[in-house]
Amino acid sequence: MLKSKQEILDSGILELYILGELNSDEEKELTLAIEKYPSLKVEIRQIEKSLEALAQKAAVEPHPNVLNSILSSLPEKQSSKEPTKDKSFFNWSYLLLAIGLISSIAYAFWQKSKYQELQNSYDILKEECDVLQNDYNSQLALYEDAHNYDNQIIRIAASDNFKESKIIFYTNPETKKNYLEIADLPNLGSNETFQLWSLKADSDPIPLNLFGSTLNKILEVDFVDGSSAYAITIEKSGGAQAPNLDKLIGVFNI
Repeated sequence: MLKSKQEILDSGILELYILGELNSDEEKELTLAIEKYPSLKVEIRQIEKSLEALAQKAAVEPHPNVLNSILSSLPEKQSSKEPTKDKSFFNWSYLLLAIGLISSIAYAFWQKSKYQELQNSYDILKEECDVLQNDYNSQLALYEDAHNYDNQIIRIAASDNFKESKIIFYTNPETKKNYLEIADLPNLGSNETFQLWSLKADSDPIPLNLFGSTLNKILEVDFVDGSSAYAITIEKSGGAQAPNLDKLIGVFNI
């Protein structure tokens, strides 16, 4: 049972109602819903107008010779005052009626097919919009966490080979969370990746997160207690256990 107006709009039942595809129970349910939500009448009229416009745009006008051919095949009128009942006339009448019925059925089938195509396109677009909305919501949440007033903000100390790099590092020892806000990074090769490292005194660099060219995005990355700094390098796809210092992007000193 449909409970809300939005559920009715999303279900496609209004389109099926216009196309005459509902059973009696569904029609009764929709009638009650229209009484509860009178604005659905406006939605129905809008859908009807849209379908009519679509049908007119796609309609194919029959060639004039079709009508002439049919008329020329009809028997000539009798000259007598009382018309003669010609069986061939009635046969043609039934034929024309059958043609009309077939055309109506074909048009209804075409209309339903076009509606299904439109519904499929709508579903695809809606799914894409949902993905974008979820991504936006995730980025917004990360942005708010990264810009917490208590976070320490550190700009990258870029190496000489990658001076154009612009990255901001947010760290908070209380929440034990780190974030990267990436504004500019060098281009990667087809088999390369960026890698984050934790640096500690008297200890080998600890390999952390791998990430690609995610410009203008905020990433949550690993937090390691006791780190005196973090660094970013370019490594081969899959990462490394020791940093490639020839491709050191820069360092964040805590």
